[in-house]
Amino acid sequence: MNEAFLMKMLWNLTTKLDDLWCRVLYSKYGRNNDLRDSVSSQPYDSPLWKALAGMWGKFQSHVVKQIGDGNHTNFWLDKWGPNNVSLINFSTNSYVDTTITVKDMVDDTGNWDLTFLFGNLPSNIVNRIIALPAPHETDGPDVFGWGGTSSHNFSVRSAYDLITETIASVEGNWKALWKWKGPHQIQTFM
Repeated sequence: MNEAFLMKMLWNLTTKLDDLWCRVLYSKYGRNNDLRDSVSSQPYDSPLWKALAGMWGKFQSHVVKQIGDGNHTNFWLDKWGPNNVSLINFSTNSYVDTTITVKDMVDDTGNWDLTFLFGNLPSNIVNRIIALPAPHETDGPDVFGWGGTSSHNFSVRSAYDLITETIASVEGNWKALWKWKGPHQIQTFM
C-alpha cells in the first residue's frame, strides 16, 4: 500500500507543478532538470526523496500522454500512440530524429503527414495512428494520463491494483504440506 501512496505523490509531482510542496521538491532535487523526465537520488537526499526515486521506474511505466495540441509530446519517445507504447520501438529506420513532436506530424491541411508516417513506421501502426484525431491548437495542451485506468485518471486503487497484479502469487498444495506426518524441521523447508 505504501508504494501506491508513493505513486500518488509522484502523480501529483508530475501533474500539479504549482503546488507549494512540488515547487519545493523541484527546487531542492530538480538539479536543473525536469523531474517529469527522470528522478534520481543521491546518498545525501531525504528518505522520502529516495523512496520516490526508487518508485519512479514502476510509476513511469504506467504514465501516458494525452494529446491536445501536440506541442509537448515527443513523437518517438513519449507513450501516446497505439497501445500507449513508445513509437521508437516500431521504427523501420535505424536513425530517427528524437526531437520531433506529435504536432510536427501534422501537414498544412491539419491532417496526419502520411508520407512521413508510412516512410518510418509499419503500416499497421500507421493505420492505428491515423485513426486518432490529429492534434490541433484548439485542443489545449498535452496532459499526462494514467495508464492504469480507462479514464486515464490516477487513483490509489488503480496503482495498488497494478502493484499487486505484478506480485507473483505463491501457489502450492498447502493442505498436503500441513497434513504431512514427518518432522516439523523438514516441513519448514518444504
